[in-house]
Amino acid sequence: RINYYRAMAGVPADITLLADYNQQAQAAALMMSVNQRSSHDPTVDWTCYTIAGDTAAQNSNLYLGVFGTAAIDGYIRDPGDNNDAVGHRRWLLFPQTRFMGSGDLPHTNTYQGANALWVFDDHAADPRPPTREEFVAGPPPGCVP
Repeated sequence: RINYYRAMAGVPADITLLADYNQQAQAAALMMSVNQRSSHDPTVDWTCYTIAGDTAAQNSNLYLGVFGTAAIDGYIRDPGDNNDAVGHRRWLLFPQTRFMGSGDLPHTNTYQGANALWVFDDHAADPRPPTREEFVAGPPPGCVP
């Protein structure tokens, strides 16, 4: 789904999910779900706190209440009246990114579903790769399904 949106936006659609990022993102999603709140800076008193989950929270898009492909769709929609920067969408479509990681927790009778999508890899300072347009837009120009 990530590469689908990237291809539509005209940026390299070759994201690889790294096992290490996935494991840490899974720990972050667990922390968000169990604590019923979302934070890029969880504290050590959180239930199920781990350093791996904390690290992932700092490097990830976070979604509480949604998981799986619905979370990816949500990052692209990036709703909210106070969200002019559409940061979640921006990081999903950032041309230099090559590696991500995803962790999901489905809904239970007790907890909301959650997603943590690791979006900050070591390629942010790399030269910008070729893109279809001189700019990256979401939605992209033209007809969009």
